[in-house]
Amino acid sequence: MNIPKEISGRKVTNRGVHSLPFPYHGDYMGNETARSYWLGLMQSMHMSWVVLLTDGDSVLQKYDGYSVYEHYLRAGMNPVIRYLATLPYPFFGQDMVRGLVREAEPYGVTPFVQLWNEPGDPREWKDKKVPANWWDVFVGLWNDAAGQVLDLGAYPGFPDGPGYNFTTKHPFAHADHWHEDGVWYAVHNYGKGRPLD
Repeated sequence: MNIPKEISGRKVTNRGVHSLPFPYHGDYMGNETARSYWLGLMQSMHMSWVVLLTDGDSVLQKYDGYSVYEHYLRAGMNPVIRYLATLPYPFFGQDMVRGLVREAEPYGVTPFVQLWNEPGDPREWKDKKVPANWWDVFVGLWNDAAGQVLDLGAYPGFPDGPGYNFTTKHPFAHADHWHEDGVWYAVHNYGKGRPLD
């Protein structure tokens, strides 16, 4: 994986944060004072990774000439894009990924794109109806999307549960692409007490 040692002159650490809970970033990115405050606060805590939500191309929305994604890169942080879409619909974020790759190149960064969030959760599914074969449906969608994201030049992430176990529903046993460089697992260890390994 291409993980640079520095981004915009800042050393890359192992510290990360989930972005603000405001929808679509405009509440703080669209206001220069708020943007400076939040980015500065993250810098002061030596954050190098920040999870940004998008269900379209909101991370490419421009404020003061730069996209949300690029504002973080300029601040020396590597955004992880958490792509949300209602299941069981297929991946439709190809244009977003192309935009991320284009904007990341001058910074020497390869975009990280987490595909969906918690596929076992009813909130992820149309009308909150999780089908009995949800795992098979989701893994098929993820495999297709991950191949596209890799082909477009970004790193696809497999989302954490809930509802996984280490026999029948474990991504490393069922999902394709694990052998390819750049595929990663977006573990929610903080909520489940899972060790990092």
